[in-house]
Amino acid sequence: MDALERYIHDFSSPEEELLHELDRQTHLQVVQPRMLSGHIQGKLLELLVRMLRPRNILEIGTFTGYSALCMAAGLEEDGVLDTVEVDDELEEFAASFFRRSPHGQKIRQHIGSALDIVPTLGYTFDLVFIDGDKREYPDYYRMLMGDGGSKVLVHSGSILIADNILWSGKIVEPVAHNDRHTQALLEFNRMIRSIGRVPHSDNLMVTRETAMPELAAKLGLDPEREHTLVFVRRRVLADETPVLYSTDILPLALFGGKRLDTIDFSRPIFEIVEQHCHVEVTETLTTLQAVQGVPGIRRQLGLRPEQALLQLDEICYSRTCKPVLCCQTCYTDFFDFAMVRKLI
Repeated sequence: MDALERYIHDFSSPEEELLHELDRQTHLQVVQPRMLSGHIQGKLLELLVRMLRPRNILEIGTFTGYSALCMAAGLEEDGVLDTVEVDDELEEFAASFFRRSPHGQKIRQHIGSALDIVPTLGYTFDLVFIDGDKREYPDYYRMLMGDGGSKVLVHSGSILIADNILWSGKIVEPVAHNDRHTQALLEFNRMIRSIGRVPHSDNLMVTRETAMPELAAKLGLDPEREHTLVFVRRRVLADETPVLYSTDILPLALFGGKRLDTIDFSRPIFEIVEQHCHVEVTETLTTLQAVQGVPGIRRQLGLRPEQALLQLDEICYSRTCKPVLCCQTCYTDFFDFAMVRKLI
């Protein structure tokens, strides 16, 4: 252990006694003990689990069980960790430590090929830790994403963690024709890079329109007077996939006579309101409903006839509880939504 590694250990939470014993026995009894996750990586995995609060975790590559125990320690009591190891000679070694751990009941141990076992488990995973056969990393990814028409095993918001993707620097060195491990990791890294989603907007349209009575009432405007509203419409895409259409509506008077053509309306609307209208939005009243959407929006989002939209209508308020703007956003099924109800 070099000085820097010693420093990191000294300023990290101490290693639990059972994990220390597992580390020692792995080095004494198992071939290639360097495959063990170890104290620092284990603590990082535990921290990530505590922060992300997954319900179902998948680990591909149990080895002797160190990383599984660390993740299980961060998992809530009703959580489940499925860990898969291809080497049956390690089964009892890892199981003996799982039985002794207070978190062992959260772990389900499987022996065999992850490509055969994982699709049979019957549910999707919130967190996946890949640390198995490097030659199969691309196949693990395809399996999780449901390539080839199989069931998708992750969902929008799932976290994928892959170990060894830099492969001790080998990924930037000349690769031998028979080095299947490095070749597979290079393929895996390219696959991950190719699916990165870059959000951006297009079809931006800014118009002035006379306020209809219903909108004027929502914005707290004098019903006896005529008011001009600014409509900001845009489509938002993830890479080249349309994912939502938004319409933001606010009184022209908020801009205090400023020329609209000097404002960059491609920016988030709350930033625009704060910078140019000097108003901070602090709360919103939101209603949501499933809708078909008007034909123009459906065309822009490229929807199939059977696809519906989730429409959120918001009235946005300032710190002084005055309505500032109205927002209507139509979301495609690209998104997953969760609602939390707090009962008082």
